[in-house]
Amino acid sequence: MWLGWKKLGLEHSLGTRLVTYADDLVILCRKGSAEEALHHLREIMGKLKLTVNEDKTQICTVPEGEFDFLGFTFGRMFSRTTGQAPLGIADRQRRASSAWSKRFMR
Repeated sequence: MWLGWKKLGLEHSLGTRLVTYADDLVILCRKGSAEEALHHLREIMGKLKLTVNEDKTQICTVPEGEFDFLGFTFGRMFSRTTGQAPLGIADRQRRASSAWSKRFMR
């Protein structure tokens, strides 16, 4: 898949980069080229007699949106106005730091 993408010159013409792990992939691309990149992905996958899982396939604009890949969530993790992490993240960091200090700083 990756080699075909590169041989067709899609990396340069669409300004894309493929990130793959086993049978999962993310296409990182310039703004406005996501639909075309998805079209080419479907074409290449079809030639390989493979299909794109439409339930898991989405076009996401980062940082406004977010997506999950390999158990991680990618997107904005701080407020643009305050510069602070959302409350849930700050709480988790505080708890982790507190648990670490209780365990190792006795």
